[in-house]
Amino acid sequence: MEPSSTAALEEARAFTRSRVILTAAELNLFTFLDDFPSTAKDIAQNFALDLRATTRLLDALVALDLLTKHGDRYSLTPKGAPLSSKHPETVLPMVHHLVNLWDSWSHLTETVRHGHNPSRKPILDSGDESLRAFIGAMHVVGRE
Repeated sequence: MEPSSTAALEEARAFTRSRVILTAAELNLFTFLDDFPSTAKDIAQNFALDLRATTRLLDALVALDLLTKHGDRYSLTPKGAPLSSKHPETVLPMVHHLVNLWDSWSHLTETVRHGHNPSRKPILDSGDESLRAFIGAMHVVGRE
């Protein structure tokens, strides 16, 4: 494959890295691991998750340098630390907002075709959790 083809595919697959991070944030894994470096089995049991899928998610986070793995225990890296709600400069509220944006961006093709997103809801109509995530994201942005 030509270098330009490889680069184009790399860009097209970039969403997979985002989805891994968003899923871990939705499950609150970063904050949990900030307090309790743990095995995949312990995490799966604690959160009632599938062990095989949990292990794959955690290993993907290791590949992204957000977690480290020593033996069978996972813990946060300095790069992953701001994804914990306990970090003084946490970005977790913004990531939770990005989870909500994921659905909106999933309809980009329809939006381009029709000039509007048929599934879009105003933030005030999206529920308390979405509103909390939006307000938290604005705090992250306005922190400095």
